[in-house]
Amino acid sequence: MHSAVVLAIARILAEKGGDRVATLRFNYRGVGASLGKYAGGKGEVMDARAALRAVAASAPRAKLTVCGYSFGTWVGLRAAALEGTVERVALVAPAVRIFDFVREDGANFAPAGAGEEDGKSRLAIYVGDQDEFCDVHEAETLAQDLGATLRVFPGSDHYFLSSRRKLAEAVAPFVAPEVG
Repeated sequence: MHSAVVLAIARILAEKGGDRVATLRFNYRGVGASLGKYAGGKGEVMDARAALRAVAASAPRAKLTVCGYSFGTWVGLRAAALEGTVERVALVAPAVRIFDFVREDGANFAPAGAGEEDGKSRLAIYVGDQDEFCDVHEAETLAQDLGATLRVFPGSDHYFLSSRRKLAEAVAPFVAPEVG
Protein backbone atom coordinates (compact mmCIF):
# COMPACT_ATOMS: atom_id res chain seq x y z
CA MET A 1 0.00 0.00 0.00
CA HIS A 2 2.84 2.38 0.80
CA SER A 3 5.36 1.03 -1.72
CA ALA A 4 6.98 3.87 -3.67
CA VAL A 5 6.06 2.15 -6.97
CA VAL A 6 2.40 1.76 -5.97
CA LEU A 7 2.25 5.34 -4.71
CA ALA A 8 3.76 6.68 -7.94
CA ILE A 9 1.12 4.91 -10.03
CA ALA A 10 -1.73 6.07 -7.75
CA ARG A 11 -0.41 9.64 -7.87
CA ILE A 12 -0.29 9.72 -11.68
CA LEU A 13 -3.79 8.22 -11.89
CA ALA A 14 -5.08 10.93 -9.53
CA GLU A 15 -3.27 13.70 -11.44
CA LYS A 16 -4.41 12.61 -14.88
CA GLY A 17 -7.71 10.96 -14.07
CA GLY A 18 -9.23 13.43 -11.63
CA ASP A 19 -12.73 12.38 -10.69
CA ARG A 20 -12.94 9.98 -13.66
CA VAL A 21 -10.64 7.45 -11.98
CA ALA A 22 -10.72 5.96 -8.51
CA THR A 23 -8.02 3.84 -6.94
CA LEU A 24 -7.96 1.49 -4.01
CA ARG A 25 -4.71 0.58 -2.30
CA PHE A 26 -4.74 -1.83 0.61
CA ASN A 27 -2.43 -3.89 2.77
CA TYR A 28 -2.70 -7.64 2.84
CA ARG A 29 -3.50 -9.34 6.11
CA GLY A 30 -0.81 -8.81 8.69
CA VAL A 31 0.88 -5.92 6.85
CA GLY A 32 0.97 -2.52 8.51
CA ALA A 33 -2.11 -2.06 10.67
CA SER A 34 -4.02 -4.87 8.94
CA LEU A 35 -5.23 -7.70 11.13
CA GLY A 36 -4.23 -11.30 10.59
CA LYS A 37 -0.99 -12.80 9.41
CA TYR A 38 0.61 -13.88 6.16
CA ALA A 39 -1.33 -16.82 4.70
CA GLY A 40 1.04 -18.16 2.07
CA GLY A 41 -0.69 -16.36 -0.78
CA LYS A 42 -4.12 -17.99 -0.49
CA GLY A 43 -5.30 -15.56 2.17
CA GLU A 44 -3.84 -12.62 0.28
CA VAL A 45 -5.77 -13.66 -2.85
CA MET A 46 -8.89 -13.69 -0.66
CA ASP A 47 -8.01 -10.16 0.51
CA ALA A 48 -7.68 -8.95 -3.08
CA ARG A 49 -10.95 -10.62 -4.08
CA ALA A 50 -12.72 -8.95 -1.16
CA ALA A 51 -11.30 -5.60 -2.26
CA LEU A 52 -12.49 -6.19 -5.84
CA ARG A 53 -15.98 -7.09 -4.60
CA ALA A 54 -16.10 -3.98 -2.41
CA VAL A 55 -15.16 -1.74 -5.32
CA ALA A 56 -17.66 -3.44 -7.62
CA ALA A 57 -20.41 -3.02 -5.01
CA SER A 58 -19.69 0.68 -4.50
CA ALA A 59 -19.30 1.44 -8.22
CA PRO A 60 -21.23 -1.26 -10.11
CA ARG A 61 -20.75 0.32 -13.56
CA ALA A 62 -17.03 0.95 -13.15
CA LYS A 63 -14.53 -0.94 -15.26
CA LEU A 64 -12.16 -2.75 -12.92
CA THR A 65 -8.45 -3.08 -13.44
CA VAL A 66 -6.00 -4.84 -11.17
CA CYS A 67 -2.54 -3.34 -11.00
CA GLY A 68 -0.17 -5.41 -8.91
CA TYR A 69 3.44 -4.81 -8.02
CA SER A 70 5.94 -7.59 -7.20
CA PHE A 71 4.08 -10.05 -4.89
CA GLY A 72 0.93 -8.13 -5.79
CA THR A 73 1.23 -9.27 -9.40
CA TRP A 74 0.96 -12.89 -8.35
CA VAL A 75 -1.94 -12.19 -5.99
CA GLY A 76 -3.73 -9.80 -8.32
CA LEU A 77 -3.56 -12.08 -11.33
CA ARG A 78 -5.14 -14.93 -9.37
CA ALA A 79 -7.79 -12.70 -7.82
CA ALA A 80 -8.71 -11.26 -11.22
CA ALA A 81 -8.98 -14.72 -12.75
CA LEU A 82 -11.18 -15.98 -9.93
CA GLU A 83 -13.47 -12.96 -9.74
CA GLY A 84 -14.17 -12.71 -13.45
CA THR A 85 -15.18 -9.02 -13.20
CA VAL A 86 -11.79 -7.54 -14.02
CA GLU A 87 -11.31 -5.98 -17.42
CA ARG A 88 -7.53 -5.45 -17.43
CA VAL A 89 -4.55 -6.61 -15.39
CA ALA A 90 -1.22 -4.79 -15.11
CA LEU A 91 1.72 -6.72 -13.69
CA VAL A 92 4.52 -4.42 -12.55
CA ALA A 93 7.80 -6.21 -11.78
CA PRO A 94 6.42 -9.74 -11.46
CA ALA A 95 8.77 -11.76 -9.30
CA VAL A 96 8.81 -14.86 -11.50
CA ARG A 97 11.83 -16.32 -9.72
CA ILE A 98 9.86 -16.48 -6.49
CA PHE A 99 6.25 -17.12 -7.57
CA ASP A 100 4.74 -19.47 -10.14
CA PHE A 101 2.53 -17.69 -12.62
CA VAL A 102 1.55 -20.88 -14.42
CA ARG A 103 -0.46 -23.60 -12.72
CA GLU A 104 0.88 -27.12 -12.25
CA ASP A 105 -1.43 -28.35 -15.02
CA GLY A 106 0.28 -25.97 -17.44
CA ALA A 107 -2.61 -23.50 -17.62
CA ASN A 108 -2.06 -19.88 -16.73
CA PHE A 109 -3.98 -17.64 -14.38
CA ALA A 110 -5.03 -15.09 -16.95
CA PRO A 111 -8.56 -13.81 -16.35
CA ALA A 112 -11.25 -15.19 -18.64
CA GLY A 113 -11.33 -13.16 -21.82
CA ALA A 114 -7.98 -11.57 -21.03
CA GLY A 115 -6.86 -11.81 -24.62
CA GLU A 116 -7.22 -8.96 -27.03
CA GLU A 117 -9.96 -6.38 -27.10
CA ASP A 118 -10.09 -4.04 -30.09
CA GLY A 119 -6.63 -5.27 -31.07
CA LYS A 120 -5.15 -4.47 -27.65
CA SER A 121 -4.15 -6.97 -24.99
CA ARG A 122 -6.01 -6.74 -21.70
CA LEU A 123 -2.93 -7.95 -19.82
CA ALA A 124 0.30 -5.95 -19.60
CA ILE A 125 3.66 -6.55 -17.97
CA TYR A 126 6.12 -3.81 -17.00
CA VAL A 127 9.66 -4.76 -16.02
CA GLY A 128 13.05 -3.16 -15.70
CA ASP A 129 15.91 -4.70 -17.66
CA GLN A 130 17.91 -4.86 -14.41
CA ASP A 131 15.15 -6.51 -12.35
CA GLU A 132 16.60 -8.86 -9.77
CA PHE A 133 13.54 -11.13 -9.72
CA CYS A 134 12.57 -11.23 -13.40
CA ASP A 135 15.00 -10.75 -16.27
CA VAL A 136 13.84 -9.67 -19.72
CA HIS A 137 13.82 -13.24 -21.09
CA GLU A 138 11.68 -14.42 -18.17
CA ALA A 139 9.33 -11.46 -18.71
CA GLU A 140 9.07 -12.28 -22.43
CA THR A 141 8.21 -15.88 -21.61
CA LEU A 142 5.60 -14.81 -19.08
CA ALA A 143 4.09 -12.33 -21.55
CA GLN A 144 3.89 -15.06 -24.17
CA ASP A 145 2.35 -17.55 -21.70
CA LEU A 146 -0.28 -15.03 -20.58
CA GLY A 147 -0.92 -13.35 -23.93
CA ALA A 148 0.24 -10.06 -22.43
CA THR A 149 2.02 -7.07 -23.84
CA LEU A 150 5.45 -6.31 -22.40
CA ARG A 151 7.15 -3.00 -21.72
CA VAL A 152 10.80 -3.06 -20.67
CA PHE A 153 12.39 -0.07 -18.92
CA PRO A 154 16.13 0.20 -19.69
CA GLY A 155 18.32 0.79 -16.65
CA SER A 156 15.53 0.02 -14.17
CA ASP A 157 15.67 -2.51 -11.37
CA HIS A 158 12.83 -4.21 -9.49
CA TYR A 159 12.12 -1.01 -7.55
CA PHE A 160 12.27 1.40 -10.53
CA LEU A 161 14.46 3.68 -8.40
CA SER A 162 15.32 6.09 -11.18
CA SER A 163 12.20 5.76 -13.30
CA ARG A 164 9.10 5.54 -11.10
CA ARG A 165 7.34 8.49 -12.69
CA LYS A 166 8.16 7.22 -16.20
CA LEU A 167 6.81 3.81 -15.20
CA ALA A 168 3.66 5.32 -13.68
CA GLU A 169 3.04 7.42 -16.79
CA ALA A 170 3.30 4.26 -18.93
CA VAL A 171 1.05 2.18 -16.66
CA ALA A 172 -1.69 4.79 -16.14
CA PRO A 173 -3.23 4.78 -19.66
CA PHE A 174 -3.39 0.98 -19.60
CA VAL A 175 -4.91 0.82 -16.13
CA ALA A 176 -7.38 3.61 -16.89
CA PRO A 177 -7.74 4.36 -20.61
CA GLU A 178 -9.66 7.49 -19.57
CA VAL A 179 -6.33 9.15 -18.73
CA GLY A 180 -4.68 8.30 -22.07
